[in-house]
Amino acid sequence: MHIEWYQTVSLVFVITQLYFLEFIRRNNQHNLKRKDKDSLNDYRPNVYLTIPCKGLDTEFEKNISAFFKLAYPNYHLSFVVESEDDPAFPVLSRLKREFAGQTKALSVQVGVAGVSENACQKTHNMLHSLKFVPEDTEVLAFADSDARPLPEWLGSLVHPLKQEKKVGASTGYRWFIPIDGNIPVLFLSILNAKVAQILGKSRFNQAWGGSMAIRKDLFYKLDLHKIWQTCVSDDLTLSLQVLKAGYRIRYSPLCMVASYEAFTWKRLFDFIYRQLMITRVTSPIVWFLGVIASLFSVCGSWGALIYGIYGLANSLPSAYYALGTSLIFFAAMSVRAYWRQKTMQNLLYRYREDIQKYSIYDITLSSIVSLFMIVFLFVSAFGRTITWRGVRYKMISAYRAKRIRN
Repeated sequence: MHIEWYQTVSLVFVITQLYFLEFIRRNNQHNLKRKDKDSLNDYRPNVYLTIPCKGLDTEFEKNISAFFKLAYPNYHLSFVVESEDDPAFPVLSRLKREFAGQTKALSVQVGVAGVSENACQKTHNMLHSLKFVPEDTEVLAFADSDARPLPEWLGSLVHPLKQEKKVGASTGYRWFIPIDGNIPVLFLSILNAKVAQILGKSRFNQAWGGSMAIRKDLFYKLDLHKIWQTCVSDDLTLSLQVLKAGYRIRYSPLCMVASYEAFTWKRLFDFIYRQLMITRVTSPIVWFLGVIASLFSVCGSWGALIYGIYGLANSLPSAYYALGTSLIFFAAMSVRAYWRQKTMQNLLYRYREDIQKYSIYDITLSSIVSLFMIVFLFVSAFGRTITWRGVRYKMISAYRAKRIRN
C-alpha cells in the first residue's frame, strides 16, 4: 500500500498533538492530587520570606496585605526597596504598623538597599534582605509584589523541600487576572496560561521568582549569593544552579498566585519582550524549545488550514488531510484551555469567580493568540538590552549583566 507524503505528515502532526493533549490531561490530574499532599502540616521549618519592591503595582496594598495574612507560624517577612523615595516605602511602613499584632509573621522589616552598581536592582534588593536572615532559618522564600497568594501558600511552598536529597527548589507560578476586562492583560493571561499548564509532573519545571523557595544551606552551597550580584534573572539562574547540581525543581500547585493587572499595550509588549529576552540569554534551550513548540502549533493549525483551503481551490488530494489536521489542532487547543481554566479555578479557589469570568476568552481565542507568540519569539531573537521597572540593562551572559545609566 502506497502512502503519500501528506498522509505521513498529517499523521505525525496529529499523533504528536494527541500525545501533548494527553500529557496536559494527566498533568492537570496530577496537580489537583498534588494540591492535597502539599497542604499537609507535617513540615514547618523556619522561613525567611523576601519581597523586593519598586514602585506601586496594580492593587499593591491588597497584594502586600496577603503576605501579612499567611497561615504559617514560623516565618519572617522582609520587604526591600531601593530608597525611601520609592512610593512603595511609605505604604509598606504603614501596612507594617497596621498589621502589628495581627500577623503570624515572627518579624516584619522594611529595608532600604540603595542603588545597585552592578546588575539588577531586584537581585540587589534581595541580597540586601538576606543580610538579616536569622541563624535558625532553614528555608529562604521569595515572592513578587504583584503576586497575591492564598493563606496556605507558604506552607505549600516549603513542603516539597522536605525531600532534601531530591528536591532542590520549589516553585509556584502566576495567573493573570484582568482588572475591569483590561484587554492587554486578557491577551497576556492567555499567553501565560499556555506556560502554566505545562508545570507539574514535568522535567520542564523552572523556578519562578514570584513564588519560589530553597533551603538556606543549598542556596549558599550553589553560590547564588555571588551569582545574584552580577545577573539580571534571579529565578532562571537559581534554576540553572539547582538543576546543574542534580536536584529537581518541584512545582507546588497551591503556590499559584493571582496577579491582578491593568496594562497599556506598550507595557504589555515590553513585558513579553523582556521575559523572552531573559529566557533566551539565560536559558537558550528553554527558549529554543518554546520556538519549536510555537511553530509546530501554528503550522498544525493555521498553516494546515491555509494549505487546506488552497488545496480545495486547486483540487489537491492533500487538502482534506490538511483540513482534518487543522480541525484536530484547533479542537485540542480549546480542550486544553478548558482543562487549565477548570484546574486553575480549583487551585485559586478564592479568585474563582474572577478567573471564571474571563475563561471563555482563553477557550475561544487561544489559537489566535498563538500567532502573536511567534512574532514575539522572533523579535526576542535579537538584541540583549531590556528595560525593567524604568532601569535599562544589557545582558552579557546568563550570569552577568550591566546596568545602563540613563
